[in-house]
Amino acid sequence: MSYTEKRTLAQMAITTLVFGAFYLVAFNRLSLESSLRDWAVMMLIFIGVLILASVILQVLFHILLSVDIAAREAIRDKNFDEKAIGEAVKGEFIEDERDKLISLKSRQAACIASGIGFIAGLITLLFSALPALMLTVIFSATFLGSIAEGITHLVLTHKGV
Repeated sequence: MSYTEKRTLAQMAITTLVFGAFYLVAFNRLSLESSLRDWAVMMLIFIGVLILASVILQVLFHILLSVDIAAREAIRDKNFDEKAIGEAVKGEFIEDERDKLISLKSRQAACIASGIGFIAGLITLLFSALPALMLTVIFSATFLGSIAEGITHLVLTHKGV
């Protein structure tokens, strides 16, 4: 499995965990009749948690991946030097044009999913649903957009562009 696939799976996992925690906490503490301010505070807290968790995950992921590459180089070549390991680690993190194209198409999938969710949120207001439901639908669309981006990235990586 490539570096980008591992990174995408790790990001999808942390996103799913944080949004799952949001839904558990939010719907246990709040109801759809709660004020929009309460919903906004809860959403902003979990957006901050997701950002912090993503940064920590990426740092740990890169450290562990670098250690893994160094260990593989040491096993492969008994007379290794630190410069060779450094070059192997750098080589693993390089993104080529194919990776950039896959990232662009994946972001496009995320924008489409988020856009559909935004329209769905507006439609809930059209049918006189509670504003908190609309806010939750739009917030959920960002989660689904992130997952759509990850799935698209994995599919395009395996399939090729």
